[in-house]
Amino acid sequence: MNQLISRDAKGKIRVVEISYEWDDNLHAYAIYRTTGILGGKMTEQPNIYIKVGKASRTLKEQVELEYKSNIKKYLDKGYKLLEEELESYTEDQLNEIIGDVVTDSSGFAKHMLAKQADKVKDSSIEKVKTWAVSIKIDGRLMPSLNSANSGNPEMGILS
Repeated sequence: MNQLISRDAKGKIRVVEISYEWDDNLHAYAIYRTTGILGGKMTEQPNIYIKVGKASRTLKEQVELEYKSNIKKYLDKGYKLLEEELESYTEDQLNEIIGDVVTDSSGFAKHMLAKQADKVKDSSIEKVKTWAVSIKIDGRLMPSLNSANSGNPEMGILS
C-alpha cells in the first residue's frame, strides 16, 4: 500500500491510500483507493478491476502499470508520496513534507488556471503590480513575469 498527502485549499492535509491485490471471486486484480482528510472520515473510491493485459503485457504487468499510473496522477496533482506509514509521522513532519506551496511531480509550483481578460473587472486588473504569467511553448508551461502592464488587459496578462 502507498500513502500520499497534500494540502487542500482550506489548509487541511488530504490523504490518499492506494493498493492492489488479486480478487479470486472476479479472477482479476483490483486497485483500491481511499481518500479523505487527516484525522477525518476516509471515503472509498470506486475500485479499478484489471482482468486482461493489454498490448502483449501479462496481467501482472498491466496491473503494475495501471497502479503506477494512478500514483502518478496524484503526484501530478501535487500529492507527496510517503516513504513510511502515515501513523509514524507527526503533524509537523507532514507539514514539512508538504510545504507551503502546492507543487507538481517535478517540484514546480502549480499554476493557477487563467481567466479570460474580458471576463475580469478592470478594477481587479489595475490592482496587480506584477503579473505571473504562464506561456505555453510546445505544450509545456513556462513560468515568467511581466512587470509592465501596457494598459491593455489582454496584453498585460499574456505578454
